Amino acid sequence: MVADADSPETDGDLSAAPSAVDTVEALLARAVAAPPTYPTLAEGAVIGGRFEIDRVLGAGGMDTVYLTHDRSLDRELAVERGLIGD
Repeated sequence: MVADADSPETDGDLSAAPSAVDTVEALLARAVAAPPTYPTLAEGAVIGGRFEIDRVLGAGGMDTVYLTHDRSLDRELAVERGLIGD
């Protein structure tokens, strides 16, 4: 029997070690079912006293990209904030 993200054996818990019966397809299904969790700044937060966060545009393994309002230039800009050193 192959466990997947919906099976009672895993309960969608990706932190559990894979069992010997897991297939590549089952592991991929568990990874796809996992909700992405990225550290993000709250809407309205200000970076460097200048860039006000409007929303997250995207996130990945190394950084998060925000749509911001540049208070100095009075225009929208994309700001990339890396996760290293946070």
